[in-house]
Amino acid sequence: MLKHIFIGKTYPGKTEAELSAVVDILRHLPTIVPWIKAFSVEKTLDWSETQAVVLIAEFDTPEDWARYMNDPDHLALGEKIKGTIDLSCMSVVQTVA
Repeated sequence: MLKHIFIGKTYPGKTEAELSAVVDILRHLPTIVPWIKAFSVEKTLDWSETQAVVLIAEFDTPEDWARYMNDPDHLALGEKIKGTIDLSCMSVVQTVA
């Protein structure tokens, strides 16, 4: 199994409501990408220095992860959040689950 970790920082000045809306959008991922085996998404704490969304998704195989990364429905969610999340500053890593 592998773990995919996404940290998406917000643009400056984004509100708590805007960040919560991104979390709500991303919570749909397991329903549109059924090969995600475990999933969590949260926003950073209010007092955190960096305002961001942290998403963790686990996959059985590297092939499942690759399908996820190229899935049109997954990519469409990126279009929905790009007004709040600065995708040019995102961090994405994979680890062993």
